[in-house]
Amino acid sequence: MKRALIAALFVMSGQVAHAEFNEVLITDLGFFPMISYINVGDTVTFNNQATTVRTVSSLEAANEDILEWTSGELEHGESFSIIVTPLTVMEFHTAVDMADIGSFSFDEPPFEDDFEADDISEGDEIIVE
Repeated sequence: MKRALIAALFVMSGQVAHAEFNEVLITDLGFFPMISYINVGDTVTFNNQATTVRTVSSLEAANEDILEWTSGELEHGESFSIIVTPLTVMEFHTAVDMADIGSFSFDEPPFEDDFEADDISEGDEIIVE
């Protein structure tokens, strides 16, 4: 029943054909990236790169229709994946530091891939890693 509901939501959203895979690293300092720009149907994988066990969980949902989620304990190097639906809780934290909050966004990312060298002004600092 639950799988049928999720499948129906994907079909109604019309975005399943464009599903992507996204990764969020869990580090000793928080999440990277802190905001993941996603679409309904995308898979998000949380990868624990922290030196200790971490559990990543959605913040408590204010609405009963919203789907809360949790990874359970993840050892260093272990991962947990979710498929995003319109009802997925969009903010998350670790049990170690509830102040480290990450989130998903359905908005367009703030930077586009079409950045060109002409966009750099004289005096701009360029950092190469």
